[in-house]
Amino acid sequence: MRFSLAILLVLACYLQIDQVQSRREPVCRGLPVCGTDGTTYKNKCLANRRGATVKCDRKCPCKPDCICTADYKPVCGANGKTYSNGCMANCAGVKTKCKGTCPCRPCACPFSLKPVCGADKKTYPNSCTASCKRVKVLCNGKCPCRQMCKCPGTKSPVCGVNGQTYKNACEASCKGVKTKCKGTCPCRPCACPFSLKPVCGADKKTYPNSCTASCKYVCYHIFQLYTTLFLY
Repeated sequence: MRFSLAILLVLACYLQIDQVQSRREPVCRGLPVCGTDGTTYKNKCLANRRGATVKCDRKCPCKPDCICTADYKPVCGANGKTYSNGCMANCAGVKTKCKGTCPCRPCACPFSLKPVCGADKKTYPNSCTASCKRVKVLCNGKCPCRQMCKCPGTKSPVCGVNGQTYKNACEASCKGVKTKCKGTCPCRPCACPFSLKPVCGADKKTYPNSCTASCKYVCYHIFQLYTTLFLY
């Protein structure tokens, strides 16, 4: 009789334990997910258990899927990690700190003054400085950039006031440089005879002779003196 009661007690305990285990919720495991409610859940199982719909299989916020090329142009992110290219860094939501692999090395530029205008419409001392700031150079010289010049291919060298020789006056003007003299640099002194044969320059000024006008790079017209003879 006692033996039978013991068996019944053990059986009852087993049934109670089995019922408790069956009521227990399964353990949730997995990677973080983002719900449509904008909340990040530890895994999909927990999101479903709380009645949330999964929007994407990553932490919030959900970002559109990125499509990047396989080009290997490494960049170092602001988080200290190296990415295969800038696109991959952007897709990871990381700003690019510098070009190349991490860590970023200090950028050393020469102390030369050759101003360039960057894509951010700022003037930099030289192209190296712009590159260190990861800014694309739009044009040489200070901002703003002048409109694109189209010059003829004629070779008529001139020397600019900056001491550089240009193919022709048009190219010098396109670079924003004034012509100092015709011909290659350096400029040689202009010597003219002391003859008085006045010419009128295109600048509406009178010059002693054509040589003097030419030395000033001014086009000119020769005065023609007409004598009218009246016979009585």
